[in-house]
Amino acid sequence: MDKSFTSQVPILFKNCTNAVIDDLMFFEEQSQNVFPTCDKHNKKKSTFTFEPFEGETQFITEVPPCENKTLADKLSTLKLHNLTENNSYTEVHPYMMNMEERRIVRDGIDKMMLDKENNLGLTTAMVAPTMNYFFNGGEGAIGYPHAHLDHFLSFCLSAEKIWTLIDPLYFDHFDSIWSGNAQTMVKEKKKVHKLIVKQEKGDILYVPAWWMHHTKVEKTNKAIGLNFHFGVSRQIMFAILELGIRVFDNPSLFFSNSNGPKETKSIQDKGWGFSLFSTGQKEATRIQDEITSLFFSNSNGPKETKRIHDKGWAFSIFSTDQKEATRIQDEITRSTISHTFSRTI
Repeated sequence: MDKSFTSQVPILFKNCTNAVIDDLMFFEEQSQNVFPTCDKHNKKKSTFTFEPFEGETQFITEVPPCENKTLADKLSTLKLHNLTENNSYTEVHPYMMNMEERRIVRDGIDKMMLDKENNLGLTTAMVAPTMNYFFNGGEGAIGYPHAHLDHFLSFCLSAEKIWTLIDPLYFDHFDSIWSGNAQTMVKEKKKVHKLIVKQEKGDILYVPAWWMHHTKVEKTNKAIGLNFHFGVSRQIMFAILELGIRVFDNPSLFFSNSNGPKETKSIQDKGWGFSLFSTGQKEATRIQDEITSLFFSNSNGPKETKRIHDKGWAFSIFSTDQKEATRIQDEITRSTISHTFSRTI
C-alpha cells in the first residue's frame, strides 16, 4: 500500500481489514494535540457558504476540534447519541505521533490487516503523519468540498461512506478560501467531473494531496473512520515537521500551543507566514547549528526576515502583516497546486 503514495489519482483498497473501532483505539486516554485547547463555550467558529453549480447553497460552520476531551470520551458520546432527523453529531480527534507511538500504531494495525504483506508505511514512507478519528451520527464529518496539501489514507470502520472526489486540475472552476485548516471551495463556477466512491466497512481509501473531497453518511447511521494524514518525500513543509518531531520528540510542536516550547503563532492570529515556534536564543542557536543545511538564508524573505541568531527564533522565518501573510498563503497554495499537478488529462 505504501507504494501507492506516488499516485496522482485516488485508489480504493477493498476488504483490507475486519477491524472494528475498538481494535484501533490508540492512546484513548489522550486528548487531541494539534489545536490549542479551548472549552466548548470558547470555540472559534468559521462560517461560510458553498454554492454548487447546480443545487441549493449550503451553509457551513467549521469548528476546530479543540476541546480537552479524550478519544475514549468522544467514542462514548457517539455511542450514546440518539439519532433523530435534526440531531446529528460530528466530532474529530487529530493526534500527531512521535516515533515510538508510530511504531505502536504500526504494529497494532499490522495485526488487523487481512493481507499481512500490506504495509502502511507509517514509520517508513509517511512523513510527519497525523492520526485522525472521525465520529459521525447523521452527517459527514466534512460535508463540503475542500482540499489540503497532505495525502491521506482513510479506513472505514463501520457504516459505509460516500466520497465525492474532484481532480485538482479543476481548481480554477471554483472560488475558494483558506479556512485555516484547508482550502475550502465556496462556489462552483463551472460544472466539473466528480468521482463518486462508495467506501464499505473494511475498505481503505488513498487520496493524494490537493484532491478536493467531501463525504456523506446516511442520516440513520453512525459512522466511525480513521485517517492518516501525511506528507511524502520532497514536501519541504512536512520534512521540517518531521525534523522537529525527531529532534524534540514532540509531535505537536508546530501546531498546538499546549505542549510546544513557550509560544506558538499562526498565520491567522499573528500575521506570520506559516506556523512556527519560539524558544530561547541559546537553544535556538543549538538547533540552528544542527539543521543549518536544511534551511535557506534571510536574503529573499518578504518585508523583514528575523534570523535565529539575532532574535532567538528557531529556524529562519519571515514576518509580515496579516493581510500580506494571507496573500502569501494563497499564493503558495496556488503555486503548490500548479507545480504538483502540472499535467494534462
